[in-house]
Amino acid sequence: SQASWSLLAVDSQETGGGNYSATKAFDGNPATFWHTEWLAASPPLPHTIDINLGNTHVVTAFRYLPRQDGPWGRIGQFAFYVSADGVNWGEAVATGTFPNSAAAQEVVFAPKTGQYIRLRALTEVASLPYTTVAELNVLGVACVQPAVWLAKPRSNYLQTSSTLSLRANACLGTTGQGVRFVVDGGSTNGGTQLDVFAAPY
Repeated sequence: SQASWSLLAVDSQETGGGNYSATKAFDGNPATFWHTEWLAASPPLPHTIDINLGNTHVVTAFRYLPRQDGPWGRIGQFAFYVSADGVNWGEAVATGTFPNSAAAQEVVFAPKTGQYIRLRALTEVASLPYTTVAELNVLGVACVQPAVWLAKPRSNYLQTSSTLSLRANACLGTTGQGVRFVVDGGSTNGGTQLDVFAAPY
């Protein structure tokens, strides 16, 4: 729920040409949006928004909804961070490039515990200096140790190629715990077994 969220910091927001403040990025209304300055000034990218979730959560993914009334300000390249204190951010938990689309985009990553999130827009799809966000949401899980759940693939399916990409999320609390992947019955049945003891799994 976004109900307990609050704005920690933002590098730019437009309030002179309309109410496009950063809090519009998490107000639950896809028709409103955060827009960086454009009237009196147009500061260049990257643009950053930091949000206090209000409580500590195990965060596993985020969703980005671009503004719905046009393409201006759509994020191209991005970096997403999770922090325990809102000061020390460390490395990004997810990086990539969004397609030039009005559809919501979901990015899954290895679980990280924190109370603060940061979205950095590194580029804009048409090389404009703006960033716009209609809605930013995060997904998480209740951490009941030990627990492991598949992130990719999310359902069983037949794959005929010689390689398979697997990913699991885990909530582990004891040193030495890990994730075991068993494919096609394991090594004793002509398949494969892989044990991983450190994230990412």
